[in-house]
Amino acid sequence: MEKGKEREIKNDGDDGSGMMGIKMIAHVPCQGIHYTFEEVLENKVVAVEFVRKSIANSIATVFKSKEKFLAAKEAHVTQVKHLQELKEEISNLEAELSELRNQVPLAEQTKKSLAEQRNKLRADMEVGLKSAAKIKDQLPSFTASTDEAAEEIKNMRE
Repeated sequence: MEKGKEREIKNDGDDGSGMMGIKMIAHVPCQGIHYTFEEVLENKVVAVEFVRKSIANSIATVFKSKEKFLAAKEAHVTQVKHLQELKEEISNLEAELSELRNQVPLAEQTKKSLAEQRNKLRADMEVGLKSAAKIKDQLPSFTASTDEAAEEIKNMRE
């Protein structure tokens, strides 16, 4: 019985196991070691070694799987935190948008009010300009009458 060699045992007849014509090989994954079931059953050392290596491989596989799981879990936790941050940011933006939408009617009303005030000021300015033009037109006659009045007052004092 040589280690690392694979031997095939075929059941040519029906031995009651229901395994007619099927290879019966014990295999240690990732080690390249193959034993037939007959070798395992006949030799206790081979059986113990086979079981030990199978258990060691199973433990190694479990640890590798655990490492992969922990890495995937950490990545998932990071993604969940990032998603929560994004949800919070979206919530804040939605609240800000809602506030801005609520301010739109107020802004429109303010705009209308400012337009009305502007129109009133323009009308008042036009009235003021017309009054100023009238006063300007009357200014020479007013100045003349003022000069006359001043002279009359001067004459009265003398």
